[in-house]
Amino acid sequence: MRALKYHAMVQIPQKGTVLRPKNAVLSVSLQASVVNFLFEQLHSPARICGGLLFGYHEGTMLRVVLASSAGFPQWYEQSTRSLLTVDDRFTLGWAEAVAEIWGGQIDWCGNWTIHPTAQCPTDTWAREQFSDGQMQGLFDEHTILLIAGWRDGVANFQAYVADHEGNTATAAVSLSSGTPTDLPALCLS
Repeated sequence: MRALKYHAMVQIPQKGTVLRPKNAVLSVSLQASVVNFLFEQLHSPARICGGLLFGYHEGTMLRVVLASSAGFPQWYEQSTRSLLTVDDRFTLGWAEAVAEIWGGQIDWCGNWTIHPTAQCPTDTWAREQFSDGQMQGLFDEHTILLIAGWRDGVANFQAYVADHEGNTATAAVSLSSGTPTDLPALCLS
């Protein structure tokens, strides 16, 4: 479980339960349930929103099949909470459950967040969040930061990943059906 490596900093034996991707992420495909979950979060009154992403790699495409919250707000000190902070116990619980259900084929593949205004953030802000996550060991060329936000009344998703030199890059985002991720707000109910 890669989540152990990134969130608990515990070295675990590589038994082949989750194969290390060979290629860096160039594109991201979101399953409809992930998009629906993130739509719900965009409508949440909470101003600090973020959580975990789970998926699998298919060549240079990362297929995200599940998104979680970050747990209960009471678990965190509000004055010091980063948008990327997720309780280690919560992360490991999700990772273990996902690995058990999907037989080790699905694993933690990054984090998602929403800017405190729920609007699409500036590219500078997004890159700062990614850089902070990189310094925490969360992001590399195989794990992403997915940012959800509104742009002109339309839900939008942006993915950030490290390139082969460790610099922040963007990855194209699509729905699993291959349609664009810009969806009109009236699709929400």
